[in-house]
Amino acid sequence: MREYPRVPALALAALAVLAVSGCFAAAPVEPPAPAVSASPVFASEEEALAAATEAYAAYLDLGSQVAHEGGVQPERMAEVSTGNAYEQELEVFAAIRGDSLRGVGEQTFDTVRVQSYDKATGDVTVYLCLDTSGTKLVDSGGASTATEERTTRFPLEVALTLGDEGSLLLTESQSWSGSNFC
Repeated sequence: MREYPRVPALALAALAVLAVSGCFAAAPVEPPAPAVSASPVFASEEEALAAATEAYAAYLDLGSQVAHEGGVQPERMAEVSTGNAYEQELEVFAAIRGDSLRGVGEQTFDTVRVQSYDKATGDVTVYLCLDTSGTKLVDSGGASTATEERTTRFPLEVALTLGDEGSLLLTESQSWSGSNFC
């Protein structure tokens, strides 16, 4: 009778476990939860105000540039706005392009105050006065579409949120319905 070499029982058990383990999915490994920053985005209301003022200035600068160019490539506004504010800008610039208009002059703002800010998320809401007296829309011949009796100072409530790049982006801008602080 022929003799076969003996394979230890432990080795056979290990092979069986290895063979069977390929048939079952490994238990899913939960990724670690993202670390929550313990430090606030803004150390103070003054810091939130400065960031909001800088972000709104960048928003007006880029908006003026797009308007001066006749509303061409309004997608650039995604650098300074998001959400509802961005969508509204796309609509405004589409109308400017559609009517063959272009912007002239610069908008300014003043009287900026913080309404609220969230230290953890970086969301900031401010009140400010928008001044459009130095601007107008003109047609292809250079004629202004503005009326002489138009309102040129507007009290606004402006909401901003922290973008992926770490700067504030405009999310909402609406006329303040309370008493005019401009």
